Amino acid sequence: MKSTLAILAALIISATAGHADVLWAWNLSGNGAGNLLSTTTAEDLTNAILSRGPGLTEVTNLSSVYQSIDWTTSASPDSGDYLEITLSASPGYKFSLTSIHLDHGGSTAAPTDFVLRSSLDDYTTDLGSFIYSNRGNLESDDFTALTITAQSSLTLRIYGYGASIGSANWGLFSSTFEPDGPDELIIYGTVTAVPEPATSALAISGVVLITALRHRRNRKV
Repeated sequence: MKSTLAILAALIISATAGHADVLWAWNLSGNGAGNLLSTTTAEDLTNAILSRGPGLTEVTNLSSVYQSIDWTTSASPDSGDYLEITLSASPGYKFSLTSIHLDHGGSTAAPTDFVLRSSLDDYTTDLGSFIYSNRGNLESDDFTALTITAQSSLTLRIYGYGASIGSANWGLFSSTFEPDGPDELIIYGTVTAVPEPATSALAISGVVLITALRHRRNRKV
């Protein structure tokens, strides 16, 4: 009886276990214009897309960066001033997010405040934040302790605000100081398989059978 239960437990766990740490990453060497596909994509996920909101203007005269100008000088996020990350899993899989790492930099007038929001609630709630305190220099920051679970698709936005002037630039920046490796944007989490209906039905049938056998055994005793 115990061996049968162990087999069923193993079946369910193997169908749903997570198997990734770095889900998506971007290495900006030689890139920085337009929309960028992730240069690293974990198994059972599709390539993610990095893009800009409609309120920003692309900086085109720099290499190995993903810079923008026209960040709002307001003390709160502007609806069009953000970096957008579009994520999706392959059919039959879902992902959960735990943290996001950024290597970034900008001018001395760059935005100071950054928040992370998602399409789960139409970009209303701040899921994380950081302050670009040493403007004009390169920094590494993280959105940590994320609790986004079991998503087949999701869009994230990183809003920046508090620039001193509208023409100030900020964005992802390739640097020699990269504690998380050569990638400038890294999304961490896990990937899980969604059990097929037949697998779920098999597991349920097994539990029902075991319960019935246990009842019969108890009656004989």
